[in-house]
Amino acid sequence: MLKIAVVPVYNEARNLARVLENFSARMDITIAVNDGSNDESSSILARWISTQKRAYVVDNKINRGKAAALKDGFALAALLLEEGTLHPDDLLFTFDADGQHTVDSIDRLAERTIAGNLDMLLTRRDFSHYPRFKKVGNWGLSAFASVLGGYRYQDVECGLRVIRLGRLPEMLSYYSGYKYSCEQELGIIAASLRFKIDNSYLVEVPYYRAGTKVPDGLINISLGMVAWFRLILRLRSTSASLARRLRGRRILAGSASPLPPALSAPDRGGAPRPAPAVAAKLDR
Repeated sequence: MLKIAVVPVYNEARNLARVLENFSARMDITIAVNDGSNDESSSILARWISTQKRAYVVDNKINRGKAAALKDGFALAALLLEEGTLHPDDLLFTFDADGQHTVDSIDRLAERTIAGNLDMLLTRRDFSHYPRFKKVGNWGLSAFASVLGGYRYQDVECGLRVIRLGRLPEMLSYYSGYKYSCEQELGIIAASLRFKIDNSYLVEVPYYRAGTKVPDGLINISLGMVAWFRLILRLRSTSASLARRLRGRRILAGSASPLPPALSAPDRGGAPRPAPAVAAKLDR
């Protein structure tokens, strides 16, 4: 079983080097997605990937939001799974790059996921450092996802989660990924598909950092509704759309990190793309 991290990055130069060092040391593969950063994050990522064997950087020039950045990372993991580099029982972790998630619980989260035969373990935050309006907003968004998905979420908005990799392609087939919609969409999709979920694991957040605002909450609710309607109507996207999505991104790979063959297929104009590294099974 491998542990894979997907880390969305936007203007996190202050914490990024430390976060990447801490997480990549605990992970078998780290996929960092640069979401159009305009600070030193791009340079930090370039230096970091040059020293890595099993890692990727998906480099976007335009800021599209956390949900879209996660979709890029998910798409790459799903393609690696499809062509056999990764295994359905591998575990995919998501982390925020601002340093609010610590590495000390990674092994316990993996053990809990395996022992409970979970499809998704979504942690819940200790809100001791959070203002009242944030607590109320999180309660409302969690209640909304609970009603639509049919699973009682305590904190659907936490960015620290574990997903069994074999479940990822089905989730992605209903996932839009816009602004900060990721938590709502993933929560509603996973629950609606009757995945085995645990949202009871409490994690401490060392500090509060302002992020989403009321308009973002409304967008999250709207995209949650879209995901729910797609599920009801079975409006699924295909794995081919993931390859098309990533062909528009610059992907930097570590020295022992094969790129999926699907990314070397001809583009719409018929011109072949440069062949990626030969795909190979990773040691387990």
